[in-house]
Amino acid sequence: MIQLIISRHFSNKTVALLGVPLCKGQPRGGVENGPETLREAGLVDSLKIYNSNIIDLGDMKIEKFKEPKGKIRNPLGVGRNMETLSQRVAAEMLKYHTVMNIGGDHSMAIGTVAGHAKYLGKAPAIIWVDAHADINTPESTWSGNLHGQPVSFLMKELAENSIQEWV
Repeated sequence: MIQLIISRHFSNKTVALLGVPLCKGQPRGGVENGPETLREAGLVDSLKIYNSNIIDLGDMKIEKFKEPKGKIRNPLGVGRNMETLSQRVAAEMLKYHTVMNIGGDHSMAIGTVAGHAKYLGKAPAIIWVDAHADINTPESTWSGNLHGQPVSFLMKELAENSIQEWV
């Protein structure tokens, strides 16, 4: 499976690497340092073993917002930054074969996948590998963390629910 992914989406095609230092989807600090930490650990050089055409675009700027009080934590910080990420991914896909995002908390998947879908003009196939399903909704979450909800935002079956207005 890994060889198939590498050969179709990675080998000898230009791959853009974009950092998403987002931590607003959950309350713990530190995940915003993920892109920098991965780069310092040699991620780019490790990727170049498989493909020498890696372009590091640096990190996207994460905007801060005055957040409303409510059950959901940081809805503006996640929602608006993910809208920006979605637009950025779609724009970068016009220039590069693949855009690989590194982050940041799980809520970055909302903008990452939405941007690819925008570029493709259809929903991409996703293999979600995580210890949790990340399919809570704003209505079902007990924590209020959007970090545990990205899959619910991306599922076609939930498109008519109110959660879509968050993104």
